[in-house]
Amino acid sequence: MNIRTNLEDFARSLEIDPVEAAMMDVARAIQITRTMHDEADGHFRGLAQHVDRPGSPLEDLVLEVYPSGSFAIHAATRSRLKTDQHDVDAVLEIAIAPGTDPAWVLEQLYKAVKGEKGSKYYDYLIEKNSRCVTVTYPDGVTVDLMPVVRINGTPERVATLFHYKPETDERYHKDINPKGFANHFNAHVEISEAFQKRFDARRYLVDGETYAELATRLSNETSGLALQKADTQPMPVHVPLDQKSPRVVALQLIKRFRDKRYRKHDDHRGKRKPPTVVIAAIAIDAGPRLQTH
Repeated sequence: MNIRTNLEDFARSLEIDPVEAAMMDVARAIQITRTMHDEADGHFRGLAQHVDRPGSPLEDLVLEVYPSGSFAIHAATRSRLKTDQHDVDAVLEIAIAPGTDPAWVLEQLYKAVKGEKGSKYYDYLIEKNSRCVTVTYPDGVTVDLMPVVRINGTPERVATLFHYKPETDERYHKDINPKGFANHFNAHVEISEAFQKRFDARRYLVDGETYAELATRLSNETSGLALQKADTQPMPVHVPLDQKSPRVVALQLIKRFRDKRYRKHDDHRGKRKPPTVVIAAIAIDAGPRLQTH
């Protein structure tokens, strides 16, 4: 029997609780597609090149750029389903003194992205936040660039971030290691064959297409990215939903629930959303779940 015949038999025999089926469908709906994944890669690479361009306040100071946050742990989701919006976090390692005034650092990064009138990002919405500069693309996709300085003599990727709030003049430096956390998370979440089969069968029941067929259909897509002057680390490979850890999918569903609860019309308006990194840390502590067949 071939793979499709086996899947058809499995799908017909599969009894899924309606609530579980609904959760599967939500999880599928919020996934980042291969095209969106490659576009996100192009966005942060393009910004890295732009910030490091001749004449930029940070010319020749950008050492490395790499994705962080949800993309680094394969937990990125669509922030707006109807418009296919998604958010990208990137760490920008720069060669300056680690004790540099945070206000100055964020201002230079803002100027480096904004550029002169007529430059690529001049007319984009560019915002200075307390620890990063956010660039909003015309389609609503956002990229957060967080400047850091690597600390010598520490484990790989440990760096200092720059925090500044102009409304209170709060400013400080903080040691972080987003790359180390992502590596730790990815090494401690497991994939599940039973989980994969159930999602694959659910997809077949709803769409009549297996994940293997979907992967084949998308395999010809290429991102067409050019080499950059700064050492820009690639986005982690796109992982199909059925090949993700159950804990990653659970994290995505929790993020979706959180994002809906903290929208402007909700009672949580004005309150700070629980950071994704905190939810991810809880996911690690939760430990692996027993497989069910």
